[in-house]
Amino acid sequence: MLGVSAVVACTKSSVSYEPAGEIALAPVNEINKTKTTVTGAAFPADQIMGVYAYYQADCLNGSDASAFKFASTYLDNVQFKKNGTDWAGWKDGAAYPYYWPKNGSLVFAAYSPLTDAAGKNSVDSHTFAADGNAVTSDIFKNGTFTQSRLTNQTVDFMWSPVTAESHTSASNHVAMTFYHAMSWITFKAKFTKPAGMATTTEPVITIKSLSLENVVTKGAFETHVSEITWTPAVDANEIPQPIQPIVVFRGEQALTAESADVENTANGTLVIPQEITNDIVATIVYDQHVPGTAKVEQKAVLHLNQCKVGGQSLTKWTNAKHYIYDINFTFGTDDQIYIAPSVHPWKEENVTTEGTIEHK
Repeated sequence: MLGVSAVVACTKSSVSYEPAGEIALAPVNEINKTKTTVTGAAFPADQIMGVYAYYQADCLNGSDASAFKFASTYLDNVQFKKNGTDWAGWKDGAAYPYYWPKNGSLVFAAYSPLTDAAGKNSVDSHTFAADGNAVTSDIFKNGTFTQSRLTNQTVDFMWSPVTAESHTSASNHVAMTFYHAMSWITFKAKFTKPAGMATTTEPVITIKSLSLENVVTKGAFETHVSEITWTPAVDANEIPQPIQPIVVFRGEQALTAESADVENTANGTLVIPQEITNDIVATIVYDQHVPGTAKVEQKAVLHLNQCKVGGQSLTKWTNAKHYIYDINFTFGTDDQIYIAPSVHPWKEENVTTEGTIEHK
């Protein structure tokens, strides 16, 4: 009864001796991607970022980051937030300006938001190193990142690698590009009416719930410039109990011929990138009310690792990709009720009449 398809929608100058001004950033998002999910290229105005900056005295503005062989930490995980039209220094809920060094230059790295879904630091550390020829380390780490199972509390964690070139006060606003660390999942559904089915004003299919089962929501990550490696980890407190599902939708949504999102929180289903095992399924509970029949509750289980993208099986969710699962409810000829009638034959009983006739 279910047909399913998935679509992946993923100049140099000398050092200035003018009085050094305040450091300001100009962040953007790498991919146009909820309450939590950053869906456009504009960095969210209400979001605080953690910023690192590294200094080297003999590097001019616009120097390649690989030249920072003797870099020292200048800003160590400080906060920046939009204040007016600028993303500038922030501390203890108020503006806190940070200023450029008068000599040398800086390279920057950043991440946002500051905490994961459990309220813990979203980053444990950042390391930067260069050998004069290449950047040898540009790594954000976290060993215990937690994503929420509640789609209205998920976190769209992003990071910005070390800027390719260094900056001074001449840069005005430092351009920084942020990459999405999570995978974004959307379920859509529609009902395709078979040609022979009677027309009805009542919905034939009404979805009552849609849940993601056995998705891991904790793990460790390590970034390498613009790439990220995740190591998902099942919470020991959940063993041997089943992993709690992610409830994407609960309510009543009558399906029409037009595909529509099935979710309680718009764009809220963000998950840690991971292998799609055979245990990871979408469980859909729905009412079926075919014309001329009684309404009955049904359940369907969609094995997500059997879905395909461009003809290839999708067996892994990767970061910065938006996976759209389009579910088509319909009835084929095999779903029709057919009767194969037969008549049980008469059982013949031969009755002996001998000696039973009375003549009058």
